[in-house]
Amino acid sequence: MVRNNYKYLVLLLPLMIFVSCVAEVPVNVPEDGYWQNHAVKYNKSYDKVWNAADQAANEIGWKIKYSDKPTGKIQFEHAWVIDPLFGKAQRTYQKPTKVQAEESNVTSYLHKISYWTKLTPPQAPPNPLFTSEKLNIDVSKVNDSSTKIKANYSLWPYFDYKIGQLGNARSRGVLEEAYYARVNEILNSEIIIPPQPIEIIDVYELSDVFFDFDKSYIRQDAMPVLQQNAQTMKENPELTVVIYGFADIRGTSAYNLRLGKKRAEATRNYLVQLGINPKRIIALTKGETTQFAPGSTESEFQLNRRSRFLPVDPEAPVIYPQ
Repeated sequence: MVRNNYKYLVLLLPLMIFVSCVAEVPVNVPEDGYWQNHAVKYNKSYDKVWNAADQAANEIGWKIKYSDKPTGKIQFEHAWVIDPLFGKAQRTYQKPTKVQAEESNVTSYLHKISYWTKLTPPQAPPNPLFTSEKLNIDVSKVNDSSTKIKANYSLWPYFDYKIGQLGNARSRGVLEEAYYARVNEILNSEIIIPPQPIEIIDVYELSDVFFDFDKSYIRQDAMPVLQQNAQTMKENPELTVVIYGFADIRGTSAYNLRLGKKRAEATRNYLVQLGINPKRIIALTKGETTQFAPGSTESEFQLNRRSRFLPVDPEAPVIYPQ
């Protein structure tokens, strides 16, 4: 009896190993078909769209090979993505070594960004070790008041370091749609150069407010602080303030700049609800560029997630660049 059980175990072991190897694969093609990558049109001049496209490209976190405004071409370096920590994908610009490949698994990354188009052999291959990626962006003028952008992204998963590519994958549009949305955000956001701060800022009692990690909503503990700040502004009608939003160092610099802007805008909106004229409040961001508490503990991170009030000269002009 024991020998028979042992025999079955020996027969099942290869199957168990095979199943464990093929259990994790990228997402299959949905019933409604692949994501279709069409050029996106923006109702702005070529110069404005190019500037936004170039800025958004620099925020992706992917090294740019060249960016040429006359031809409308942005070319990124050929890259590879590895994931030695599972869930912490890293982009590199040299093909991973055998050791790096053996320590990597990009299944989670590919789940987010790709669909299968072809598998070789037909059955599911082992988990992908790393993936090769290419990206280029084309910006083209439609007419004087509209411009098109198309982001062309492709990837090739590798499952065996020696054999190479054993399957093809196709983009789900995650990177491209995020890029198009960021371009639109840049085109429709106001860039403000604030007036110079007044020399004596201690005349007014204005306190900072703080935020939860990766959030921009006004917390309960911030509400009475902002109510007092609003009262100070009501008692000093000559007072105009710049609100700077800050973030801790977690996240990319570009992301934290946007997060800081959201925090500053949430702070401004709360003051407006309390009856402050929005023309007296300028919301800007400094992201992670200023750290009030160096270190990596949660209490230190908390001190860096804030909106800070800076009184400014109400006679100085606010400049809105073209």
